[in-house]
Amino acid sequence: MAQAMLKPKDFNLKYSFESGQPLGFYADFSGSALSYNMRSHTVQARQDAGVLNLKSDSILFAKAEVSSRFRLSDNMERIYNEISTDRFMEQSIQKYRGLRVTLNDPWETLVVFIISQNNNIKRIRNSTLRLIETFGRATRFGKEFPSIADFSGAAESDFKAAGLGFRSRYMVHAVDYCANNLDLRMLKNKDSCSIKQELMQITGVGGKIADCVALMGYGRLEAFPIDVWIKRALEKVYFRGDAMSMDRLQDFAMDKWGKYAGYAQQYLYWNARNNFSTI
Repeated sequence: MAQAMLKPKDFNLKYSFESGQPLGFYADFSGSALSYNMRSHTVQARQDAGVLNLKSDSILFAKAEVSSRFRLSDNMERIYNEISTDRFMEQSIQKYRGLRVTLNDPWETLVVFIISQNNNIKRIRNSTLRLIETFGRATRFGKEFPSIADFSGAAESDFKAAGLGFRSRYMVHAVDYCANNLDLRMLKNKDSCSIKQELMQITGVGGKIADCVALMGYGRLEAFPIDVWIKRALEKVYFRGDAMSMDRLQDFAMDKWGKYAGYAQQYLYWNARNNFSTI
């Protein structure tokens, strides 16, 4: 396989992979090495002392894929300056500097976050891997994440066999809706609010999932998904533990972090998941 090196500034592969984003639920990651299959190619990346070493059957594809997936062109200095609005956020950035919001295929992002509802990371990963094994298209490097067409004809029982439980009916509707009523590619030119409204027409897709897809599937960095971890962290850090409505928290995030609220969300989320007892 061909090899190449990248030297991105302010990038941490481990933090970006492990921080609850789509790729982390199906790719292989061991130590500082990442491996996954995409569009009939294999991509391998290892980070050592800030250098990103790539291997692939097509190094041009791998460089473009990794650069896009991990948003290596983002100006992190500018983003950090914009979201470093308080001591807690400054501490979050200091702990996890280099964590990037990733940019993924919208369908892949939608599926992963449908599975994520009322679920933990281990079960989400297991279910995602079962879906890939059952429905994924085989290539010379292994199976790839299933497309909408790959799920054609799948029944609720098929998704239950993959461990999706009550989420199985949501997957059946998502496959049908995206195959017949919604072209996900057409959403790429819409704003985050319009994307969110379109996605919430799918049974089982609420505001949080729609925001995740807007952020990690379409790159709308102003999107601010709120799950239980984010809600608790915001309330504890910024509202003295008082319970706040989702709308109030959304407004607070947009006022505080604006066009980079999605980056602020990811640092809040990962800090809360790893250090909630000390927040």
